[in-house]
Amino acid sequence: MLGVATSAALDRNTSLWRYMSLDKLVDLLSTSELHFTPLASFAKSDPFEGFLPAVALQADAALLRPFVQNVERAFELTKEQRKKAGLRLTDEETAVIQRNLEALRRDPGLYHVSMAKADLLPKIRT
Repeated sequence: MLGVATSAALDRNTSLWRYMSLDKLVDLLSTSELHFTPLASFAKSDPFEGFLPAVALQADAALLRPFVQNVERAFELTKEQRKKAGLRLTDEETAVIQRNLEALRRDPGLYHVSMAKADLLPKIRT
């Protein structure tokens, strides 16, 4: 059986209200198990279920912009080190890295694709 980790700040005596049909209540009482509908079930009725609000993604993107600059600098240092070692990046490797950096410059939130429905976000091309 799976457990749920909770924050120490969460009071275990706080009531959690969940509205359900009578048949689900009877099932809960007889099995002592909660049923959670899979997110995919909401695709037609509520296609935005499970999304983070746009304001949260924008705030993350603002926080990640300095990280993107560090990634750009790391790419330049990698190119320099490989050149010194006689291991130049191929044109294909360089193109893939450049496309990914350009995508990150446009939208640093791409680092958080896993936080939203990936099929609706622009993808980093490889």
